[in-house]
Amino acid sequence: MKNREKSFLIILVLLLITAGFVFADACLTKNVSVVDLEKLPLTIGSWHGQDFPVEERIKNILQTDYILSRDYTNQKKKHVFLSVVYYPDNKIGFHNPESCNTGTGSRLVKKDVQSLKIKRSDAPSEDLRVNKLLMEGAKWEKIILYFFVSGNYMTHDYLKFRLHMMKQQMSFRRPSGAQIQIHGNIDSDPEATVSTMKDFIKDLAPLLPDYLS
Repeated sequence: MKNREKSFLIILVLLLITAGFVFADACLTKNVSVVDLEKLPLTIGSWHGQDFPVEERIKNILQTDYILSRDYTNQKKKHVFLSVVYYPDNKIGFHNPESCNTGTGSRLVKKDVQSLKIKRSDAPSEDLRVNKLLMEGAKWEKIILYFFVSGNYMTHDYLKFRLHMMKQQMSFRRPSGAQIQIHGNIDSDPEATVSTMKDFIKDLAPLLPDYLS
């Protein structure tokens, strides 16, 4: 009889804990704050951006209204294309860039990880790792650098990103996150293209927590 009572108490405690997390998740989701991605500056360092409209079809596919598409140009007339896909709660279903950017006539040639230094205000420089994709079409080559952001946390590792968001939720904080993609067309020198894209990320990354929280 005692064992049955003990088992009943354990089940009751587990049900109460589960109910608590479900209630907290409902409250966090209900009180989702709205971000305006278009407030991300059009001028970032020496870069000047131009917005591109996002089709409703893309929003429906990605299941979020928070998508930003911009083309940035620097003083040397170098272009990078920025894509930000943001989810304001833990209902995140990022599409894999490796598959999303392949289609008819395009393929993934190589994937690796790049490192760079970023400097936030009143803080020492820190390492940021980003995923690098080399894409190839019939008459073009391009590079995609991408990483994930949740609050002040930035990483190239999707599993670590999801784990960070899970820890936020377990601490009863609203988890939100974004995938940041930077695209660059290769003119002649792939290394120079990557260097230009890294320069843009160095200017961009320190700003992201202020506009994605």
